[in-house]
Amino acid sequence: MRDERHLDPRPRPLSTRVVDDIVEQIRDGRLQPGDRVPSTGELADHYGSASVTALRAMRELQVRGATYGMVGRGTLRTPRCCAPG
Repeated sequence: MRDERHLDPRPRPLSTRVVDDIVEQIRDGRLQPGDRVPSTGELADHYGSASVTALRAMRELQVRGATYGMVGRGTLRTPRCCAPG
């Protein structure tokens, strides 16, 4: 019998997809420590989303320790990568 507990028919929120995409860029080396992460406006434009969706993703990345904000420079990638979430 097939185990269907792991099949979730609900789509992932767009903010989760944004986080996953940025984490993938960190893990495969496209975003290096100190690199600037796209702004919330740039992310909203890229994903065709509301800016609140991009802001939610940016906050999640900071909570995971993947990024930090720096006045005058924007959001940067931290020296350590984030844990899978």
